[in-house]
Amino acid sequence: MRMIKDLRRRYDIARRLRTAGDPSDGLVVADWAAPIAVAVPGRPDHLLVTTGMLRLLDADERRVLFAHERAHLTYHHDLLVALTAASAALNPLLRPVRDAVTFLVERWADEHAAAETGDRDLAAQAVARAAPAATGPGTALGFGGRDVIGRIRALSTPRPRPHRRRLLAPSLTGIAATAATIEFVALARAWIVHV
Repeated sequence: MRMIKDLRRRYDIARRLRTAGDPSDGLVVADWAAPIAVAVPGRPDHLLVTTGMLRLLDADERRVLFAHERAHLTYHHDLLVALTAASAALNPLLRPVRDAVTFLVERWADEHAAAETGDRDLAAQAVARAAPAATGPGTALGFGGRDVIGRIRALSTPRPRPHRRRLLAPSLTGIAATAATIEFVALARAWIVHV
């Protein structure tokens, strides 16, 4: 089943990320050439950043990067992304919902980083440099450089008013569709057994 495979893959990736180093002070810096920055959920939550990513960004851009990744942990974006990914695995018609939620959590983290650093242009610059280069496990967990141009454009406009309800509608739609799919499968099985 696609959902089981997706959940297992996410679990395995998160487990491997947790073994990359000691997350003292909530940060692991791995001496890897690949430019990776990812929020690692779990106990303890921490950020994993590679030396490849640190070399790519200047000091101000790194502040944006850390604020962005901390937002993923603070607001539990991993749960939103995993829930909608599981829903899409159960019902392929929900893939657009999954993609919308993935984009919106990235935008949420971008806006958080822009607010924390107080510089939207700097945030856009950091996204422009880091997101296309980012590879590896963060993108596999659902965080990553998808629709970089849309993210940069959004950061190049005035700060939007907070509308957390934008994530609520796709998430609730995914949950409702998943519940309906599960109920349909149960009814179909019962019908087949009694026929």
